[in-house]
Amino acid sequence: MGRHAGRPAGPWPGTVSAPGEILWICGPAAVGKSTVGWEIAQLSRQAGHTTGFVDLQQIGFLHAGPDRHRLQAANLAAVWINFHGYGAQRLVVVGTVDQPSQVRRYTEALAPAEVTLCRLHASPERLGDRIRRRGRGEGPPIAGDVLRGQPELVLTKAHAAAVTEAEALEGAGLGDMRVDTDDHSAAELARLIGWPPVSLSS
Repeated sequence: MGRHAGRPAGPWPGTVSAPGEILWICGPAAVGKSTVGWEIAQLSRQAGHTTGFVDLQQIGFLHAGPDRHRLQAANLAAVWINFHGYGAQRLVVVGTVDQPSQVRRYTEALAPAEVTLCRLHASPERLGDRIRRRGRGEGPPIAGDVLRGQPELVLTKAHAAAVTEAEALEGAGLGDMRVDTDDHSAAELARLIGWPPVSLSS
């Protein structure tokens, strides 16, 4: 199949006009974004709120290079419009982001919805443990998981990259709130973060 030219730069996506509350869980690889985010969405639903859940990786497998966040923001805005059309006033999003400019791309695409960015943090030791668990196939299966079934050398490199990513996020102070995950299960973190989210910064 031939390659198609990318969409030219311009005002994309258009205005959403779907108000609501969006909680975005970010953080380094293997910190627990998907697991914690899913727990929060479940608690919100159990409390009687129509709540959507989106994993950014699952709506961005095109490998669009530098435009990845632009594409994912457009896809997320479209998904949110559809969720909102079916009565959702809340959305939990999980996915990686590392620069304020990237965050702005999403918040502008989703306006007027209110976006709260919650950054999960873990120590190098915990990140290493979680990466190796993922490598052994523990935890929920995730489509496109680049760690599952990988040899030790690959996992070691992934651990080093995750530690570097966590340090960079700490240095940038990215997020409206920062949550240390070391001493909590996913269910505990979901209850602690709550909805509306409460700051657990330390």
